[in-house]
Amino acid sequence: MLVRSVLIILVLPIAILAQTSVTAQIRTEDDMLSALVALPTETGATASTLFLDHRDLVSKSLFDKLMSQAEQVSGSDVPKSLHTYEIAREVAEQLGDSKLLAYCYYKIGLLHFRRGNIPQAKVNYVQSKELLEHAGRPSDSVLLLGSLANVCMYQDALKEAKEYSQHSITIANALREDDKPLIGPIQYGVALSWGNLGDIAKGERRYDEPLPNYQKAHKSLKALSNVLPQYRADVTDSLTDIGRVYRVMGDHQRALNYLSEASAIAKTLQG
Repeated sequence: MLVRSVLIILVLPIAILAQTSVTAQIRTEDDMLSALVALPTETGATASTLFLDHRDLVSKSLFDKLMSQAEQVSGSDVPKSLHTYEIAREVAEQLGDSKLLAYCYYKIGLLHFRRGNIPQAKVNYVQSKELLEHAGRPSDSVLLLGSLANVCMYQDALKEAKEYSQHSITIANALREDDKPLIGPIQYGVALSWGNLGDIAKGERRYDEPLPNYQKAHKSLKALSNVLPQYRADVTDSLTDIGRVYRVMGDHQRALNYLSEASAIAKTLQG
């Protein structure tokens, strides 16, 4: 016990000195960013300490840079990405900004969803939803609700999925054209929700309903891809959905037309 106590006494000043050294080197926002992203993923209190020592550097700009860093490593280092998102979440809390906090929870949920961790995706999406409702951010709720509905479908919670999707579309129809969401494009949220409703109807073998739902999803995605080309891959998915419904309905010519168009776009994406 005595040896252990002596070791703790010896190590503690070294840890404090190291922390003090790092803190002393932080003078700019970029210094703060570098120090935060360099933190080990198992570190908990260090980020809070840095925030306390450099309150003047805790800003919306720092939040944006942390979110960007987290996104950059999300495909190669998931633990690091989640850790960076958590630090960004703490920045949002320090700023007292509900919409930034909601955005952070959405991105954490999206990362969990992409990794197949559906329960954690839903937990974070629900937290984002509650914050958006509190902040009065209906434009951001469009995509969030569509995403939440999508998660519910993976859990076979089809009643919830349908309600969230319908609510998403209702909100979108009431928005002004100049509403600017933080989470993502309104049109993408609308397309996701129509696609969800199409999937639900198809799963229930009500083939008169999926087609118009998929067509509305396609219309929204096509308009969005004209402005943001990165959504062209989603356009191919919507064309494929329509083609498959026509095939089930026995209209093979229309099925072939839509599936061929999807294939043609997919080939341009590969190039």
